[in-house]
This record gives sequence, C-alpha cells and structure tokens, in this order.
Amino acid sequence: MPLPSRPLARRLFLAAALLAPGAGAAAAEATPAPADFSPYVARLVGNLCPAFVAQIADKPAIAPMLRRRPIDVADVCACTERGFLADGRLRSEFARPPEQVAENMKTDNLRAYFTMRLLQATMACLAAEFSDILADNDPARR
Repeated sequence: MPLPSRPLARRLFLAAALLAPGAGAAAAEATPAPADFSPYVARLVGNLCPAFVAQIADKPAIAPMLRRRPIDVADVCACTERGFLADGRLRSEFARPPEQVAENMKTDNLRAYFTMRLLQATMACLAAEFSDILADNDPARR
C-alpha cells in the first residue's frame, strides 16, 4: 500500500481532532505514516481515544459507579482501534493513491464518515465496558 501524503495526515488529524476537544495536540504529535496505513490509523485512534473516554468518564452522574470500578481505558481504546480498522469502506478508501485520498478527504462526506465511524467504534466499545461495570456493581450498595 502506498504511503499517505503529509497533507493526508494533516487532514486525518483535523478530522479526528473534532471528536475530542483537547485531543488535537496528541494527534499532532503523532509521527508520519508508515508504509502500512493500518498502524498509522491505529496510532491516530489510540491518541484520540483516551481523551474522548475521559470526557465521558468525567460525568458526575456516573462517578459513583466508576469509583467502584473505573473504565478500563486501554481495553476500550484497543477495542476502538480494532473496530475502526475493520471498516471495509475506510480500508477501500485508504487503499487508493494518497493524492486521491487527500482529495477525497476534502469532501464533507468522507470527513463525516471518518468521524462518525470513529465515534461509533468508541461508543460500541464503551457500551460493552459499561455493561461490565454495571454487572460488577450492585445499585443498592452505597
């Protein structure tokens, strides 16, 4: 698979940074893309995921449950990376020549798909983690 261009990397950082305010700095520190695009995207997702999970975990309404059993951020983010990288549409898109991907990333449709797919993967993994947390907690306990 060809190397993504630097403009593509910047566009991916910008699109993904929309997911978690404050996560853009982590994304901007990522290194240039390797020859295989999957590790590059996994690193990008891995940089954004903890900040996104932290925003959800900071909600006062769920704090009592999380004091008893905190969110396993590493598991949630590993799950998110797997889910995001398994998306066939994104894999097909990123198999194109880097110039074409960079051009396509200028469209609202691809940026929105990229962002929504990352959100969906994160939320699906958080839902599974919340199920485990709920199973480990008795709501009658204080």
